Amino acid sequence: MSKTTGIRYPKNWTHKAVRKYLTQESQQKSKEVFEKTHVPIRRIKVTRNNNVSGFDNEYIDEETFRDGVTASGLEDDNRMFFVVGEAGSGKSELCQWLQYEIEALSHDRCSHIPIHIPRQVREPREVLGRLADYLDDEPLDDAKRLADLPAQGVFEKTIGTIAVAFNKNDPVIDLIEDGTFRDKVRENLRTYVDAFDDPQSELEFEPISEEDIASLLDEYPAARDEHGREDLPAEEKLFDVITRQAKDAIKEMLFVGDIKETLRQIDQRFQERDERPVLIIEDLTGFTIFQHEILSFFSDLGAAHWDVVIGVTTGMEKKLVEGQRADIASQETINDRIAARVTLTERTEDGAKTLFLEQEGVHIDLARTYLRAIKQESGGEFEGEPDISKEK
Repeated sequence: MSKTTGIRYPKNWTHKAVRKYLTQESQQKSKEVFEKTHVPIRRIKVTRNNNVSGFDNEYIDEETFRDGVTASGLEDDNRMFFVVGEAGSGKSELCQWLQYEIEALSHDRCSHIPIHIPRQVREPREVLGRLADYLDDEPLDDAKRLADLPAQGVFEKTIGTIAVAFNKNDPVIDLIEDGTFRDKVRENLRTYVDAFDDPQSELEFEPISEEDIASLLDEYPAARDEHGREDLPAEEKLFDVITRQAKDAIKEMLFVGDIKETLRQIDQRFQERDERPVLIIEDLTGFTIFQHEILSFFSDLGAAHWDVVIGVTTGMEKKLVEGQRADIASQETINDRIAARVTLTERTEDGAKTLFLEQEGVHIDLARTYLRAIKQESGGEFEGEPDISKEK
């Protein structure tokens, strides 16, 4: 009963039912619960289409997206689809829906098998474990978790691996030995390890930012002269080398093996069964130390026979994907190799808007869908809309 009005409002829910349906992540719901609360996504913007059937319109719906992903034949080359959007724009919802849809199709008219990596799967060993489940031999017996390794040992190994990329007489060695450089690397390693326990935090690993390298180069001009070119600033070149070396150091310490070889073995296993794997990566940043290998493997279109859906935030896409080479030796960019890029947000003068929330009546649909599911779960006998206009 309301203390201010004296009106008694009907209560047709339980706290258990509310917690069951109102979750932070789509993956926290069972298939049944997910399907009860999923509101169809009807507004997905196509920002690049390299000949995917049905993607010719500016906007498509989730069914058209599904059909485009599963339109491949067993022998077709790798196909990449990027799903770009701000946090909370529906990437996880679309990825979870896609998994369930492909699972249903595989029993009907499709031989595609989804492999879903949700964004809360963040530890490198766990990522590889999800993939290795599709192989007979478990290749991760010796794999370690980064949080279990001694922090000082991880730091020293990382610094040492960065240094070996340069000649001992290279002036950049003095920069690497600088206290500021070492402090930044130590701090960023600590932040990276802590992020594994918090699915809401960013997981992108940079041993040191490009801006911090630029500041240090002001103190070590010889290093800038040695590595700078007219077409490539020294800080950009050094950032790429240092980041790659640091990630290689972590992979070596974790004993996680070669992710490309794991993907090749999985592809071969599926080919033997006349099936085609569909890798659904909710958030590319969760692959952290594997990002380069993931993009390199799937952008080598003839290397295997995968469909891969990659979710990535807008800012991270520009940093990791847009215009970046999938491999240093490549002559083509990611943009030329993807099957399509779609976005779930759109830039406006005020920032960005979520396209899903632009659907007509979507707020009412969401409220009605969740309230109906929660009331049914609570087992209430109440039917119809509550009349709260009169005191009960």
